[in-house]
Amino acid sequence: MKIFKQSRYSIISQYFGENKNPIYKEMGMFGHNGIDFPMDIGEPIYWDCDLEGIVWKTTNDIKTGVGVVVLTQQALENFLHIFWHLKQDSILVQVGQRVKAGDILGLADNTGYSTGSHLHRGLKPVILIIGDYKALNPNNGYFGAIDPMPYYQNIFVLDQFRYSHLFSKDIVYGEESMEVRELQIALKQLGFFPIGQSDTGGYYEITRRAVKAFQYGYQVASWWELAIVNGKRVGKKTRNALNDLISKGI
Repeated sequence: MKIFKQSRYSIISQYFGENKNPIYKEMGMFGHNGIDFPMDIGEPIYWDCDLEGIVWKTTNDIKTGVGVVVLTQQALENFLHIFWHLKQDSILVQVGQRVKAGDILGLADNTGYSTGSHLHRGLKPVILIIGDYKALNPNNGYFGAIDPMPYYQNIFVLDQFRYSHLFSKDIVYGEESMEVRELQIALKQLGFFPIGQSDTGGYYEITRRAVKAFQYGYQVASWWELAIVNGKRVGKKTRNALNDLISKGI
């Protein structure tokens, strides 16, 4: 079984087993029982597995969290795949529906016990008992969940989600265009543009700071440019550095 990246973003805000929030101990767990991926509100959540799945459960409860649970069956290995904190009324699948890689399950948000928009991606080995699937090891300290990370592959669900836009002209502060939006997307994927910030296509303060941080981090601007231009222009050196990273598959 292979699990693919959800989107063009690859940042993980919380790994399996981490205990950043006391609520896990209050719930009776050793720590976090999945992987958290920061995502923009309204960003599509995909069925991200190479196996065909069957939608096993959905919930639209904004208090405990909107979510989808999908079952996969392969030989003697059965798993429940958990997708949580989705947007209320955004679920696009029904219980019993078969899903394949790339199908949209719903949209991202921060419903339930959440402090920001993200996807909680869980994985639980299960066994069929009297017509229902139960956790194979419910007393493992994570309610039967295991770390999904070993199943992840360094590829995207569909080729169209691999970022590939190359920059061919200067971009300047105050500009509003699709080219600026592409710049924001590229900088977000590289970790310089805030994940929670929408890529609006306007080159203003948030984008300026992200450009300056990229130029400083990748040493593509002199001290004079950093001090005087101050992130207000994406020139040839910056474009070339971005294009080089994009060509290598950021």
